[in-house]
Amino acid sequence: MVVIILIILGWMIFNKNESIPGSSENTISPTPTASVAVKKPATVKPKTNADDSLTYADALKAYGDKRVQFDGICQATPYQFTIRNGAKIMLDNRASNGKIIKMENQTYNLTGYGFKVVTISSSKPMPYDITVSCSTTDTKSSIYNSFLLKVQANILEGI
Repeated sequence: MVVIILIILGWMIFNKNESIPGSSENTISPTPTASVAVKKPATVKPKTNADDSLTYADALKAYGDKRVQFDGICQATPYQFTIRNGAKIMLDNRASNGKIIKMENQTYNLTGYGFKVVTISSSKPMPYDITVSCSTTDTKSSIYNSFLLKVQANILEGI
């Protein structure tokens, strides 16, 4: 008996719009079901600079040797960096948590895996050392680290 019921149910599901033998109804109406729209996952592209004109790959090509990376606990690589006055460097956050980078009187917010290209300049006598501090934007675990940025005079300066 159970086998016959299963065969009839299977046949009903397979032939939804056909009549059931011995039934007074001509058609079976399907039970209402909710449909869920399936979205295609968005393509993830690396975070870009604030002006969105530079992709991460392009920034790596342009500033690869003038880049300071920050990890999840704000440790900078390289720890010490020398740059000419007026040059640009890439601040590169390689962690999912945001970073707050402070240099002199400037503050830069980096989103998780974000970057920013900044110009390093000072009117102070050269060479000049700038202490760069990094802290996380994560309120659960406040982390603070710093590194030294040595600014040197331009080659033609003073000639």
